Amino acid sequence: MSPTRRLAFALVGLVDLACAAEPAGPGHGESIAEELEAANAHSASTTRLAEFEDQQRATIDFEHQPASDHRFGSDPVRLIALPERRFAGVLRGLDRLVVLDEFGAMQAELATPHLPMGLALAPDRATLVVVGIGEPLVQIVDLTIDEELQVGLRERDRIELGAEAMSPRDLAFAGDRLWIVDEGTQAIHALAWPPSDPPSVRSRPHCRGPIELRAIGDLLLTNCLIEHTLRIDSVGRDPGLIEQAMVGHDGPIWAFDGRVESDGDVLLALAGVEDHPLDRRDGGFGHVDSFVFLTRFDRATKTLVREAEINVSELGLVTPKSIAFGPRIGSQPAPDWTLDLTGYATAERLRLHGRAGELANVERHPWLPGSQSVLRVEHEGSITWLAANPLLDIWMLGAGDLAPGWVAVPDDRDDRSFPERLGEALLTTTAMAPDNSSEGQRSRFTCETCHFEGRGDGRTHWTGRGEVHATSKTLFGLFENRPYFSRALDKTMAVMVDSEFRVANRHSPRDPWATLTERDLPWLARLPGWPGEVDGELLRRSLMAGLIRASMPSNPRARARAAANQREFSPLEARGAELFRDQCESCHEARLVADDPSTRVPFGRWAALVLSETGPILWASDVYARTAIEPWVHELGARIPSLRRLHLDGPYFTTGAAASVSAVLAGVRVRSEARVDHDLPDSAGQPLAPADQQALLAFLDLL
Repeated sequence: MSPTRRLAFALVGLVDLACAAEPAGPGHGESIAEELEAANAHSASTTRLAEFEDQQRATIDFEHQPASDHRFGSDPVRLIALPERRFAGVLRGLDRLVVLDEFGAMQAELATPHLPMGLALAPDRATLVVVGIGEPLVQIVDLTIDEELQVGLRERDRIELGAEAMSPRDLAFAGDRLWIVDEGTQAIHALAWPPSDPPSVRSRPHCRGPIELRAIGDLLLTNCLIEHTLRIDSVGRDPGLIEQAMVGHDGPIWAFDGRVESDGDVLLALAGVEDHPLDRRDGGFGHVDSFVFLTRFDRATKTLVREAEINVSELGLVTPKSIAFGPRIGSQPAPDWTLDLTGYATAERLRLHGRAGELANVERHPWLPGSQSVLRVEHEGSITWLAANPLLDIWMLGAGDLAPGWVAVPDDRDDRSFPERLGEALLTTTAMAPDNSSEGQRSRFTCETCHFEGRGDGRTHWTGRGEVHATSKTLFGLFENRPYFSRALDKTMAVMVDSEFRVANRHSPRDPWATLTERDLPWLARLPGWPGEVDGELLRRSLMAGLIRASMPSNPRARARAAANQREFSPLEARGAELFRDQCESCHEARLVADDPSTRVPFGRWAALVLSETGPILWASDVYARTAIEPWVHELGARIPSLRRLHLDGPYFTTGAAASVSAVLAGVRVRSEARVDHDLPDSAGQPLAPADQQALLAFLDLL
């Protein structure tokens, strides 16, 4: 019997029970008929979605699939102010530094390191510094602005950060150093400034997932996304950092700002997820609203006091990636505050006014979703707002209460279809569940709440099943890595995507198969290719298309060697590859497609594929393993996870028991029957020798 007929028979059974309980009222038969018609339509849609998935799997060459680095448009991600009402920004999707005038017109451009994310103006106000997460180096650029306000950019130098660097993310000047945080190695690098010859770079461990660095007074603050902390350091001598405090949350912080008060204390504003464990008991997502937190750092006692927490999801703003204190007005007392923030997932800019811990007033201004790196510029009594918007690939400009304008930033290589563009919006905005509320434990959220920029967020959440927990994982490279989730219950992407629509709308009055229109979200009209409305089937196909396009990004460790055609392991890496082959690969198989054993790659080809720009091997399979990591998420254990791009994930294991790859290797035990397990803490079995751990770590860093 077909699934449609089974569903129809089940509904008929429900009709019989209902009729036995009470007389049929007017329209009762029509209601059941409509439900049957909808069930048939959804079944037909599900079949077509499965066929679409099969067609995509048959078409894609997973060994040569391009990395996602430049597959999502120009991606303007950062914007800073320059002298003479000029602005510098970086285009992650084009590897470009650009200078704009106050109307968003480009005046100069220059090639940058791969995937630029960090941008700063040096103290001399004539030098720009750029770092990118795709290359372990710092670019130094001379900036000139002549009397006619014509702008010039000239690269002066590129400084290698050394073996302890991988993916520099952000940078800030403090003391006599340029400080750079590295999300790949969880380190902070200190470059003596101005650079000496040869340059002096010192590196030290810092925190997990550093995504933002800022100097406030004599303090250096780091947003440690995966660690769920805001780290506060004072800058010591040559080139020490003295840890002062750590602001800790239950979930990630997405953006922050700070200001020094009259008494020397620092008032911090943090935008992030609700400071509460994720609640999955009823199958939905509870306590994951977007919040703003005000915290005071007492310099004298080195203590932290939370002064306010504001649920901005309740105010209609979701996933704020930009927050800034507004200027003080006249002789305004220190406890008064104004905060400007924008939500990446929603189409408003808010200005919050308060005193101490109380929110007094909320101003609302039209905006567009997808904004970050927002600047407030005041000139001759007028205020202009500028922002980078990687979702819509535009620079945004706004003034007062007027609807914002924008300047498009095209990418000639951008071949995205409309479903692929919509898929990105479904992942990062409220378009997937536009009618959700923040009442009680319910939340207004997006996929990015747990998958920041498509990756993990460091959270190990309770699943609602006994004591079982699970960690958030990256969404990159998901298509070839099925079945999905640690329990591996969703065997295909078509099934998984349908489940996600259902779960996202669980507490919403909206039918998960409802058509999406501009009446739901007016900003959709600004999405290139928007047809006016999209039905439930195209919504699911679009989410699938977006996830399929989100291939795994390149590995900075391997990319440079691939470009230089260096396709051989070093002696240490080769030793690690041999150890992995002998002790790990029986579970973490060298497959290109997790549920296709025929794609397993022989050992002789490992170096060529690992040291390629795409690094396509998954190091996973579709089977369960009953490891010593308990409790198991499934009665058969947990699905063997992929080890590709481990620096984008963490913590590790379903329980989050290992904070780093080094901790994973320290917990490995080789049992007498030649079975390798991960027991944390120690248990029966032989631990790996330190030299073997070092070799394996060198190999895993390349994956």
